[in-house]
Amino acid sequence: MRALTRLSRLPVVAAFAAALGLAAVLTSEPTIAEGDQVAAVQVVRPWVPPARAGDVKVQAVIGNDEDGPVILMGADTGAATGVTLVHKGEPVEHVIIDPHDAVGPHGFYLLLDDVNGPLTAGDSIEVILLFKDRAPLPVQVAVGEEGVAG
Repeated sequence: MRALTRLSRLPVVAAFAAALGLAAVLTSEPTIAEGDQVAAVQVVRPWVPPARAGDVKVQAVIGNDEDGPVILMGADTGAATGVTLVHKGEPVEHVIIDPHDAVGPHGFYLLLDDVNGPLTAGDSIEVILLFKDRAPLPVQVAVGEEGVAG
């Protein structure tokens, strides 16, 4: 497993979403831990395909509107036994999202390891993004085909 991954640059989340014609941007309000700054992290159209079992990819654009880097350390969900960060087909320990930049959906995704039950179209699951030196960020992920969220 690679220790450090800097993903190739993508446009800022808002510009990326606008370029794709995505009118709705899901912005999750972070939980503020004592002494923590509000993380300006945005998640655009998170979705996962329907599945009965096995490993399943969560696709989304995760953006950083802050002036410094944000480090995604992992994720958690009750819908699977674990979550793996994946970049270019390889598991990584963390992902650095540069200031005013974004990662995904091409080359980066979250892999739900061994889903606990069927993921049915029209439902949603909660995935909690875990950052270094930041409060966890819960995100509702739509189950369906690409572009179902929002």
